[in-house]
Amino acid sequence: MKARIIELEAKIRDVRTRMPAHSVKPEMVLMLEELEDELEILKAGETDVRPVNDERGKEK
Repeated sequence: MKARIIELEAKIRDVRTRMPAHSVKPEMVLMLEELEDELEILKAGETDVRPVNDERGKEK
């Protein structure tokens, strides 16, 4: 997970340096937002979600 965080931070820096001051393409903004969202989730530790064994939905 630490390696992915470092990779995302590097990609975010790269996208930000390539962004022009004006007339930014929507695809670039979307890419930056997706990278930042994933980084935020990883930093919050929410990627370690395991399925819960829920017996309520099973037939008997």
